Amino acid sequence: TENIYTVKDHLNSNRKFLLNNQFVSNFYVIEDLENMFMTAQIEIEDKGGWVEKFPILGSEIFEVELIQEDDTDRNKRIIANKKIEFEIYDISLELGMNGRTNFYTFSLVERGFYNLLGSYYSTSFKNKKISDIVTSVFKNQLKLKDLKVKYEVEETADTLDFIIPYWKPTTTIKYLSKIAKRAKSPQECGFVFFSSFKGVNETQTVKQFTSLASLLEVPAESGSQDRYYLRYGDKPITYINNILEVKNKSLINRSVLKNGIRGKSYYGVDFHTNKRLLKETIKLSDFVNASVFLGETSYFSRDIEDSNSDIQFKGFSTASLLKNEMSYNFRMDFENMNQREILCNGALNRWVGKIINVLEASGHLEEVYNTNLSGTWMIKRIVHHWVGSIFEQKMSIIKNSFGNLSTSDAPNNMTSTRKNI
Repeated sequence: TENIYTVKDHLNSNRKFLLNNQFVSNFYVIEDLENMFMTAQIEIEDKGGWVEKFPILGSEIFEVELIQEDDTDRNKRIIANKKIEFEIYDISLELGMNGRTNFYTFSLVERGFYNLLGSYYSTSFKNKKISDIVTSVFKNQLKLKDLKVKYEVEETADTLDFIIPYWKPTTTIKYLSKIAKRAKSPQECGFVFFSSFKGVNETQTVKQFTSLASLLEVPAESGSQDRYYLRYGDKPITYINNILEVKNKSLINRSVLKNGIRGKSYYGVDFHTNKRLLKETIKLSDFVNASVFLGETSYFSRDIEDSNSDIQFKGFSTASLLKNEMSYNFRMDFENMNQREILCNGALNRWVGKIINVLEASGHLEEVYNTNLSGTWMIKRIVHHWVGSIFEQKMSIIKNSFGNLSTSDAPNNMTSTRKNI
């Protein structure tokens, strides 16, 4: 890949500074399913006094263009081209080892981030779907249309009357994510709002407000750059989907769910009619039997069937909203239960929310590959990292327990069976 770094004056578009790549010692971008905007960090060596020449005030825009060429093509055909603009969140200065050179580290946030946190507003909606309300927030508060940012909002079920009482946009989106239910069947809860480099042909970032279930339903792509992710030692280093390192976070990060997943009781109040106290209860088995979920049973606490083991007052005015947040919390908890972290050589055809195929050899004689670790996984988080000319990607991937591996595509005559985790 080749990166082009441009620093632009936010107030005067004619003032630009093209950074010499030799000055950039470290750069990474993070896409995360649970982050509303991308974040990044760039470390620049102060050679030639460029900071003083510009000068840097903290209000500049960093524009980064990522270009990846086909190494097998003599003409160096461009196979991916991404461009993203960042605002400065923080600046730190460190003296180099030789005591003569300064290193500036810029913590960056995707442009438009400050619209998420920087203002409070009040408005109301009558008989509107949550997807319509979120679309309004994108247009009027986040100003995505003005910033020429592409966004996609999945249609939600049901309508509601909704008052936003002097909230920040981030508060509104977080609240609505917990009670949204998708329109298509099965009508599952568990919505996320995130930013990604979705699609090989997309040149800029795409914002998505969508359900976890809809992301998991997308089949894995079958292009030349979407071959199986393999952990075989005999594969050449040029095989782009080689898994270089792996960590099974579901085994080492049990503290995330240290209290276990268990039954719940949520309370609300019907403010609109008779001021009646509302109560909804659920056992863990009620949710598991009715839903597609992620994870391992080892996280379930001993009191999973006791609906009084997790009691909270939510204040919702209808029972359906109480049920929706219950489903949201279960869904997002299960998401973290079956997670791996893999390291690969960099390729710009990977993005958060993408489904990939993984094949991992088994250590047991009775099976060719590990049926638990192989199959379709979704990229939940990806760190694009450049150090000099080296480009690597560290990815957190999660697995749908009802996913299966297509037998027609499995290499080396491998067969597969559907296995729930």
